[in-house]
Order: sequence, then structure tokens, then C-alpha cells
Amino acid sequence: MESDNKQEDQEIVDFLKNSGYDEPLIRKALSMTKSRNMDDVVDLIMKLENEKIECKVKRVVKEDPKVNREEATRILEENKKTILADRRYREELIRRYQEDKKKNEEELKEDIPEEKVVEIKADCVFNIRFPDSNSLKLCFKKDDTLEDLFNKIEEFYGSSNFVLYKMRDNVPINRSTEKLQNVKKIYPKAALYIE
Repeated sequence: MESDNKQEDQEIVDFLKNSGYDEPLIRKALSMTKSRNMDDVVDLIMKLENEKIECKVKRVVKEDPKVNREEATRILEENKKTILADRRYREELIRRYQEDKKKNEEELKEDIPEEKVVEIKADCVFNIRFPDSNSLKLCFKKDDTLEDLFNKIEEFYGSSNFVLYKMRDNVPINRSTEKLQNVKKIYPKAALYIE
């Protein structure tokens, strides 16, 4: 979470630096606001720049009493107009940045292929537990036989030397050509284990 914030902050700093703002001013604005909205950060930067200019004008008036207060006010107004023009330009850059970012996200979504889920039609589902704590889920059609079930288990287990039981039942299930739908104790689904 914190690294995401740092990355987002760095994105904002990089973008605003490219838009003409000073990095120390950007970082100061980011530290003063909790918002990471580009407009809020720019507003705070503009406020900080205005305060900086006003301080300079006041300092000039104090240092040189010959400077007319009206002249200082005129300079301040000119600076404000310049700042507003800069701000409009920078807002346009921010708008373009946000549009580009949105466009890139949409393109990225288009590039990622959607995963297609294939639904398996199965009449019988068996969860099988092995002695080594492995498990296996097998799906069959109702017309498949117990022989098919045993063959799949052998394929996974790697041996035909096992006894198949239904969970909580001590009577073994015997290998046969009987259809699964006719074996009521395990049809349509069951948890089985082998020994």
C-alpha cells in the first residue's frame, strides 16, 4: 500500500516536473495534502507560488521605501495574470495526461485476452483421497462404468493394487462393468478413499 502511494507520488512529481513546476514545490505540496488528485496538488502549488510572490513584493516594499505601493500592487497583479495563464496551460496538460492514462488503461484491457471458462457437463463427481494425502477430483457421465472409475484412479495413482471405499463406509467398492448411475451408494457424487 505504502509503495503504491510512493509510486503514485513519483508519477505526480514526474508529470508536474515535465509540466514546468519545480520539484521542491511539488514535494512540499504533496506533503501538505493527503489528496493525490492532480487538481488538488496543482491548486496547492499555485497557492504556494502566490504566497512566495506576495512575500517578495512585501520585502521589496520594506527594503526600498521609494518603491510605490501601487507599483508593487501592479507587479503583483501582472504576476497573478502570468500564473493564471500558466495554470490554464498546465491544466490542459493535466487533462491530456488523464485522457492518455485512461486511453492506455482501455488499450491494456483490450490486449488482455479473456479467459474462457469451459463448463464440464458431468453427471457424477468423485473426490478421491489417497494414502499420501493427495486428492483427486474426477468427473464422469452417468453411463460410464465402475471400470472407468478404477482405470482413472490407476492412471493417477500409478498402481492397480488398491481397495476403493466410500468415506465412512467399511464396505469396499468392487471393480465391475456396472454403470455408475446404478451404483446408488456413490451416484451422483461421493467422497472416496483408497487403501
